[in-house]
Parts: sequence; structure tokens; C-alpha cells
Amino acid sequence: MNKQPTLRSPALQNPTRFPSRSHSRRGFTRLELCAAVTALVALAAVCLPALAGNKPSTDRAVCFNNLRLIGRAVDMFMADHQETTPWRTPESKGGTHPGAGNKPANAWSEFTFLSNNISHPRILACPADAAAKVATDFAGTPTSYSTSGMRGNATSYTLGLDIWTPTAATLILSTDFNLRFDGRADCSAGVMNVPRIASSQPLSNQVAWTNNAHINAGQVLRIDGSVIFMDTAQLKQAMRTGDDNGSVHMLPAR
Repeated sequence: MNKQPTLRSPALQNPTRFPSRSHSRRGFTRLELCAAVTALVALAAVCLPALAGNKPSTDRAVCFNNLRLIGRAVDMFMADHQETTPWRTPESKGGTHPGAGNKPANAWSEFTFLSNNISHPRILACPADAAAKVATDFAGTPTSYSTSGMRGNATSYTLGLDIWTPTAATLILSTDFNLRFDGRADCSAGVMNVPRIASSQPLSNQVAWTNNAHINAGQVLRIDGSVIFMDTAQLKQAMRTGDDNGSVHMLPAR
């Protein structure tokens, strides 16, 4: 009588096919998950303040580049107009000086005039200026720089009216908007009642940076294209040169 072969189950033929429970993959325990979350929270507490601390320097770098581009736009105009700035060039010769009349005391109108030399209106808004809007273009849309809701609201930089040539008495072409003045006066650039700084006498305590942008400091664009970060003491020193009337006249950003 032939002996029948013994049948073996698949599990016995291949013992590794169904691994025992002792070799199964184990997940995290609650204690381990709590420890991991605690470690992530601690890491965030260390890293986030460091990342936030870099924002002022980043804003300053963007602002530096904005002012540099503004200087380039003015320089391009001057190269085509006998080295004269737009606000010192008569309207009859392609500038904005009204001659016997006067014009508003704001910087946005001058920046609009320079728009052909400015790549995008976003450079007119400093990232440290929390109140500034960013225009999308110079004309043609509801958020254009020239629309009534933008203009000064999309401008973070002043313009120095006393610069008309590269060898002008005052070398300040533009500054951050957070500049405090000590009065107003008419200017020979055709602007009435414009903010001024009396530079021919000891500067008053009103001449200073406010805390609305770079923490009681600001950047100054000079006519030679250089941009310098200054505190209030350095600002007062820079303002000690003015026009032939002994004043520094600045078109305000807004």
C-alpha cells in the first residue's frame, strides 16, 4: 500500500510569509509623540526670533536698492537735460518747473513725471513703511500709481528740491519718508509752502527721523548716487548744507 504524501500548509512551507506578531512594525507611543512635539516647539522658539530679527536688515536692503534706482532715474533725466533735475527744468524744456506759477508740494507728481525712467512703481514703496500701498503700474488700472487712491499712499520717499545740478549746494536728492521738518516755506523750484529745514542756523530738535520706518533712522540718497544709512545725529550733519537761502526744501512723500 502506497503511503500518501503529507500535506503541509503554506505557512509551514514558507514560514516567513506570515511573520509573527513579535516582528510587526511598531508605531510611536503617546510619550514619544509628546516628546517630538515638545522638541519642535522648542526649536521654533529658538529659530523664529532669529528669523524675525533679519527683517529690518532685509527691509533696509530693499529700501537701499529702491533709492539707488530713484537716483538712476533722475540721473537719466539729467543726462538729457543739461544736467538739470526735472523740478529745476522749465515745463517749456521738458521739466516740471512751472515758471511764474506754483505746483503742489508732494513727491508723487515728480515720480509720475519720471515714470519712463522707473521700471516699476513698487520701488517707490519702502517695505519698512507699513502704511504704504504698492501700485501695480503707472497707468491703466484701478491700482495704478497715478490713481487718486495711490499717489502719496504708494510713495515712501521724499525729494530734495534744492538739487538742480550735480554740484548743487545740498547733496541730498531723496530720503525715507519718516523725516521730521522744522517748518514750511516757499521754494524757488516753484513749490509753495513746502517742508523745509533751516540749515544756516543750528538745527532744531524737530529735525529728526521718526519711528515710522527704520527704527529712528533712515536712508539718504545723495546726488552722486550713493545711499547712506543715518541716525538722527548724522542726518542733522548732512542737512547743514542748503540752497542760497540757507534752507533745505524737501517734497514730502505724502
